[in-house]
Amino acid sequence: MREEKNTLVQIDLFRNKLSLKLQDSTAQLDENIAEIETIIQTIHDRTLALDGESDIQYDKNGIAIVVLVPVK
Repeated sequence: MREEKNTLVQIDLFRNKLSLKLQDSTAQLDENIAEIETIIQTIHDRTLALDGESDIQYDKNGIAIVVLVPVK
């Protein structure tokens, strides 16, 4: 039987900022936490390069990534 994935992708424009939200309640973290931390840092670095902000949260309930970048 195939497992169903529930991933939310939401794109909004709010107060001159583009908001991208990715949320997956079925995502499971593997044992390679160091690699995950590196990926999170890369997302933060790239967002900062665009003068934006990012918030990434993960736990046993899945992962949520929110990125805000200014629209010029």
